Amino acid sequence: MNVSNTGVIELNGNQLTSLANPETIISDITTVISLKNNNITVLPTTIRKATKLEILDLSNNQLTELPEAVYSLPALKTLILWKNSFSRLEIERIQGRFRTMSAAVIL
Repeated sequence: MNVSNTGVIELNGNQLTSLANPETIISDITTVISLKNNNITVLPTTIRKATKLEILDLSNNQLTELPEAVYSLPALKTLILWKNSFSRLEIERIQGRFRTMSAAVIL
């Protein structure tokens, strides 16, 4: 399935543990990605291809860290991360990295 021609990707509540072949869903026209209520443990670095991404909802997953690619998304305005498995140190790192950016982070 190739849905890379859509700006909104919603794969909520599908019990996903990872994104197999993320290049088939993430593209340079993607503005919203919602992967909430899954069991995702790792976000692929190919997220960087979503250069127009404004909203990224990863709430209620099993993430323990964010890939560096998330910090360089130029259009990101809202990042929702509540109910994941981040350590206190990782939460501080995320908050610190986004402090100088214009994106709102919900932890």
